[in-house]
Amino acid sequence: MTANIAFYNKEVHCNTVCWEVSARCNDHCRFCYRNMISKELDAYEAFHVLDRLAEGGVRKISFTGGEALL
Repeated sequence: MTANIAFYNKEVHCNTVCWEVSARCNDHCRFCYRNMISKELDAYEAFHVLDRLAEGGVRKISFTGGEALL
């Protein structure tokens, strides 16, 4: 039991993050879950996340996701 508690109390350090900025897509596939995602971060929230990632030691971010022109 003590070993399990020690394992879960360890700090995790991450220096790389993959961030899906948007899930928007213009294909409207019936089987795809992406069109059900309605909430995205506004600019203030996104910059807040970036600040927190930098404070946490993240040095590399890969941006991905969605249709960029929507």
